[in-house]
Amino acid sequence: MSATPPPWRLFWRRFLQLGFLGFGGPPAHVAIMKRQWVDHGQIDQSEFTDAFAAVSLLPGPASTQLAMWLGWRLRGFVGIVVATLCFVTPAVVLVLLLSALFLGSHHSNVVTAIGLGAGAVVPGIALLASITLLRDYRRRVNPAPPLLLATYVVIGALTTWRAPSYVPVAMIACGLLEVLRHQTTASSKLGILGLGATKSSLVTMALKVGALSFGGGFVIVPLMRATAVTDQHWLTSAGFVTAVAIGQATPGPVVATVAAVGYAADGITGGVLASLVAFAPSFLFISMGARHVERLRTIAWAQSFLAGAGPAAIGAIGASAFLLASSATSFWEWTTIVVSALLLLVFRPHPALLLLLGAGTGLVVQVTAHVVH
Repeated sequence: MSATPPPWRLFWRRFLQLGFLGFGGPPAHVAIMKRQWVDHGQIDQSEFTDAFAAVSLLPGPASTQLAMWLGWRLRGFVGIVVATLCFVTPAVVLVLLLSALFLGSHHSNVVTAIGLGAGAVVPGIALLASITLLRDYRRRVNPAPPLLLATYVVIGALTTWRAPSYVPVAMIACGLLEVLRHQTTASSKLGILGLGATKSSLVTMALKVGALSFGGGFVIVPLMRATAVTDQHWLTSAGFVTAVAIGQATPGPVVATVAAVGYAADGITGGVLASLVAFAPSFLFISMGARHVERLRTIAWAQSFLAGAGPAAIGAIGASAFLLASSATSFWEWTTIVVSALLLLVFRPHPALLLLLGAGTGLVVQVTAHVVH
């Protein structure tokens, strides 16, 4: 806990700002937190950087865990609770409201078209995320050799494409292989009770999202899709793309997308349940070990594990971009997918802007079709 904790009013206000204005995913969240606490002198720059590097070694959403760590660092355990509520709650509430609008059973054709248009932008966002993560991975201290790196990426991609339910297994296996490789070279040490079938599947999926999502926010896409579309059929492929678009269009942590899938499975109750389960591992990691977070950077086997699991996650994200694109059924959707992907790769506009343009495209297509007929 900070020696001179900030006033509660300032603490609440800044984390609520993060929750309501944190558009743009983890990079934007980290930049906002740095501006709020480092630039104003409450946290040292080196301490902030070390903490972010350390939480990046944990499974789950890194920016959410950084916010939790800041809550502990500034105001102790109560600070973790307050920071989590302020950062996560706005995103979950907005996702549930948009899910009721776009995924509910009584929406209009216009609403459907808007959802499809925004969803058509998502494959490009996922593809850009995989490329960016791969570039960042190659800058890490001890990356896997190029051939092994490519192998891990291919394993993650092929598993996502052919056996999506086993993506967590693939990531863990690649991580363990990298741990074993470093052991060899460096000789370092090495249905849920009480719930129905739907809620059991929902809790299992949310636990995967919260406890096995190595590699950033977008790795939750293949983890969720396997259950929501392939196994349980809570959503069609097109509906799942809309759910992901909802998660991208709202501020706060990307993991809040799990609330949309929970809503599709079991209404508001399912959305809230999935959100609580998905964020619980991160809360436990930080609340139980916040004072030891920075030590993660010095644990060789933890870094080795991420060096293997990370590329598998990157491959899974890349493959999910093509799976998301495969749900398109019309020429205008395919055109939107291609154009938005090219714009993202070449000009790097803010994803929220492209989501709005995609939604507008869907609206124009629907209105035009109505006028013609």
